Amino acid sequence: MKFDPSVPKILGELNERCPGVKLLSLGQTIFWDEPMKASIRLMLDQLGMQTTMIAGIHDTDYFAKLKTAHVDEHKFIIVPHNDASTRGLWSAACEVARLFGSETVITRERYQQAGVPIDRVARYYSGGREVLLEQITEAWGWRGLVYTGDSTLVPHNLPIREVAEPLRELLEWAFNGTYESITSKEIREKAQEIGDGLLKNVTDHAEQFPDWTLSQLYQHLISDFYEMLLGYKPTNFEVECSAHMLILNKETAKLPRFEFVDLFLRPETRAICEKAYNEAVADSEIYTLDRFGEGAIPFDLVLPNDGRGTLRITDNQLVALTPEPRFVTLKHPIRSVHDLAEVLVENFGDHATVVGKAVSLISMLANEFIFVFNETGSGYVWRTRKMNEILAANGINLNSNPILRVKYHTWDSLTVPSTWFQLPEHLTETFGQKEISSSSFAHRWEAVVETQKQVLARISKTHRIRDLISTLQELVGGHWETLADEYSRLQQELSQRHSKQKQGQEYINELYDRIRRYKREYVELEKEKGDNFRAILQPLQLKLTEFNDLNPIEMEIASIEAMRKIKFDDRLKSILKDRAAAHDEIMRIRQEREERERNPEAIKMRERRRNIVREAELARIHLVRNAILSSEGLTHPDHRPTAWWLPMVCPKGCWFEQIVETAELYLEELK
Repeated sequence: MKFDPSVPKILGELNERCPGVKLLSLGQTIFWDEPMKASIRLMLDQLGMQTTMIAGIHDTDYFAKLKTAHVDEHKFIIVPHNDASTRGLWSAACEVARLFGSETVITRERYQQAGVPIDRVARYYSGGREVLLEQITEAWGWRGLVYTGDSTLVPHNLPIREVAEPLRELLEWAFNGTYESITSKEIREKAQEIGDGLLKNVTDHAEQFPDWTLSQLYQHLISDFYEMLLGYKPTNFEVECSAHMLILNKETAKLPRFEFVDLFLRPETRAICEKAYNEAVADSEIYTLDRFGEGAIPFDLVLPNDGRGTLRITDNQLVALTPEPRFVTLKHPIRSVHDLAEVLVENFGDHATVVGKAVSLISMLANEFIFVFNETGSGYVWRTRKMNEILAANGINLNSNPILRVKYHTWDSLTVPSTWFQLPEHLTETFGQKEISSSSFAHRWEAVVETQKQVLARISKTHRIRDLISTLQELVGGHWETLADEYSRLQQELSQRHSKQKQGQEYINELYDRIRRYKREYVELEKEKGDNFRAILQPLQLKLTEFNDLNPIEMEIASIEAMRKIKFDDRLKSILKDRAAAHDEIMRIRQEREERERNPEAIKMRERRRNIVREAELARIHLVRNAILSSEGLTHPDHRPTAWWLPMVCPKGCWFEQIVETAELYLEELK
C-alpha cells in the first residue's frame, strides 16, 4: 500500500523516541469511530513494525442521563439530541449515527446569531415554542441511549441483559437509515447482511453470556470490527478496558500510569499539583477541586458494586463520593500512591479502580502509553497541556509521551467505491440533487460545505424583513420571486395607507397641542380675571359702602363689568368651545382611522403581509438548518467517521483502504 509521507515519518519517529511504548486507543463505544484506529494497525503491519496496539474500552465514565427529569417505564430509552428536551445530553457509551448523520445540534443561540427571532416565530408555530425547538435544533441522523433511573451507572458494571434489547433497537434504527441511503441494489443487500450479522452478534452474546457487562460485549466486538476492516486477524493487538487498566493495588501501584496520582498525594508536590489543575480547568464547565470538598484530588474511585465518585483524602480520612459515599478512617496519613493502594485493598479489595477526571486521565496514561486520537478527538487535551506546563514551570516535569493524531479524508476517499446514494432532504437541497454517485459526492462535498458557510454568513447579516425576502429571492428563487414582488406591492399600498394614518396622527398630535394650549390660556385668563377684579372692581365695590351718592360708582362698576365680560368671560367661553371642538375633531379622525383599519381590503392586505413574513422567517430557519447540517454535519464525520459505514458502503474494503492510504499522521506534544 502507498501511504501519505507523514505515515512512515511519524511512525518511525515514535519508534525512535518511544521504543517499546504501546499505542492506546480509548473510546466509550465501538459503534462510532473507535474501530477506525485499525488504520494504524494496518499502517504498522504494512511497514513491518511490531508496535503493540491496545484497543481500550473506556468503561469507567458515567452512562448517559438526561439533565431534565424524565419518567419512563423503561430503564433505557432511545432519544435524539436537540436543544430542548435533551439539551446538554452527553451520550457516549451507546450512540449511533446513520450514514450522513452526526451529532450536530443546532442550538437556539446559533439560530439567534443567524437572525432568527425564535420567540416571534414560536407564537404562530403549530405546537408552540417547545415543538419548534425540538424540530429545528435536532441533530439529524443521530440517536443515543440514556438511563432513566435515579442512580448513576458505569458501563463496566452494566449487565448486558439490561441493555441488549434497547441497544439492538438503536442499531436497527441506524442500520435501516443507512440502507435507505444506499440505492445500489447489490450493495444495499450486502449492507443488510453486514447489519444483520452485527445485530445477531449482539443478540447471541447477550443470550449466551447473560452475566456479561456492556463493557465485556464491546471488548469482544472490537476485535471483530478490527478483523472486518483489516480483512485479517490482527497480531500485536490487545483489548483492554479502563476499569482493569486502572485497578490500583499493591502490585499495580508501581506502574508508570499511577505516577501522576502519586504527585497529588506527596506532601512536597500536592499543593503545586492542585493549583495547576485548578488553573487548567478554570473558566470551564469542569469543577475546580474545592467544589468537591476538603481534600479532593482530580481522580475518581470506581468500585465494582458501588459506582464511581471523587476521591477526597485528608490526613485522617479517605472519602469516596460514590452514590452511597464511602468513608475510611485512616490509621496513617496517605503520602504516596503505594499508601493509597494499601488503604484501598484493605477496605475495598484488590479490584478498586482509580481513574483520572477528564484532564487528569490523559496525563495518567500518557506517562505509559501513546494515545491515538483522530484529528478532533478529546477536547480537553489543551487543558491537560496547560496543566503540564504549569507543573513544569514549578519544577515538576512529567514523562508524557506525545499523542498520535490521525487526520482522515473520509469523504474524499469515496472516489473509490462505485455506488449511488439517496441523499437526505437537507443534502438534497444543498447538493441540488436527490441521488448522487459516491464519486460525485467525493468531488463536490467540500464545495457544498464552503457554499453553505457563505449562505449562513449571508443570512446572519440579513436583519430587515425586506432584505430577508430579497435574499431568499436570490438564494432560493422559485416562488420567492413572486412573493418578493407581492410583498413590495403590499408594503407600498400599506405604506400609503400608513402615510394617511400618520398624517391623521400628526393632526391629532397638533390638536392635542392646541387643547393643552387652550388649557394654559384658560388658567392664565382666569388668573388675570381674578387679578383684575381685585385691582379694579373690588375697590369700587368697597366704595359703595362709604358714599351716599352711589350712582356714579354703580355706573363705573357696570362699565367695568361690561368690559370684563368681553375681555374675560367671552374669551373663556370661546376657549372652552375651541377645546371641545378639538376633542370632537380627534374623535372624528380616530373614527375614520378605525373604519379604515377595519376595512376588509386593508385587513386582508395586512394578513397577507404577515403570512409572507412568517413564510420568510420559516424559510430562514430552513436555510440556516440546512447550511449547518450540510457544513458542520458533513465536516464532523469526515474527521470521525462511523466505522461500520465503511463495509456497508464498500463491502470489498476499498473505502477503508483509500482512507488509510490518504490519512495523515502528526504528533501533539503534552509538555
